[in-house]
Amino acid sequence: MNKKISFKVQICLSVLLVVVGFIVLFKNELFPVLELVIGCDLLCLAYNNKVLFKRKELTTLYLVFGLIVLIVGVLSLFGVI
Repeated sequence: MNKKISFKVQICLSVLLVVVGFIVLFKNELFPVLELVIGCDLLCLAYNNKVLFKRKELTTLYLVFGLIVLIVGVLSLFGVI
């Protein structure tokens, strides 16, 4: 059951990513929100890649880039960057 939920979360995050990406085309001040969605989507992708699909090749790459994008998104949300 947990595997199905994590996959549905990834699909919802991917759809949210497309929607927020389209909104950012017109409202540039929402770019930190887009970074947060990208970071969460990459972390969910890393989790599903490891647990659901049992692939280990790109899991570490997704995890590292997800954390980097998430940290940059939080910092830019607070105005540090």
